[in-house]
Amino acid sequence: MAKKKNVVIEDNRVDKLENLLQTYFKQIIIGVGVLIVVVLVAYLGFNSYKGAKSKDAGSIAVAAINVTSIDEIPEFVSLVNIYPSFSDYINLSAGLFYFAEGDTDNTSIYLSKVSGNYAEIASYVLSDLGNPVDYGIYLADGKLSSLWYYKNILDTDNATTRSSLVVDFKEKYPESMLINLLASWGIN
Repeated sequence: MAKKKNVVIEDNRVDKLENLLQTYFKQIIIGVGVLIVVVLVAYLGFNSYKGAKSKDAGSIAVAAINVTSIDEIPEFVSLVNIYPSFSDYINLSAGLFYFAEGDTDNTSIYLSKVSGNYAEIASYVLSDLGNPVDYGIYLADGKLSSLWYYKNILDTDNATTRSSLVVDFKEKYPESMLINLLASWGIN
């Protein structure tokens, strides 16, 4: 039987590549296979993590819906120990439950723990309880800025400042129903 000899011609790059592939074919196939497996495992792991977070959020939402009395709120709040990444949502919900029940002390306790995406809502409710709020934080960048303008206008005692805020408010939110509410308060 004749053996095939590998002849390497130094001047031809195609032959060098062909020789490299013949020599390391097995290692290249294994490397590509490992890379595909790593990408697949990472993709499946990410989707599994995302699904678990969604399931946790669903569990918390169901628990919130099941709160029917003020006596059940502490049990709902205990979910913070099980789902610490949802603590802001749980504290906000607990604060709003207490607010609906007229328990201002517990409302303040739980809403003051809220930060992150829910901080603006918590601050708004706390301002309804008479807690001081720096309106400037939310007037420009807040998601509830039209409500902050309205609240700031109502809370301002200085007539000049109030007039300036009303003008700004009407320019920024000309279609807002809150303009009609201001008129009903006699503020133009």
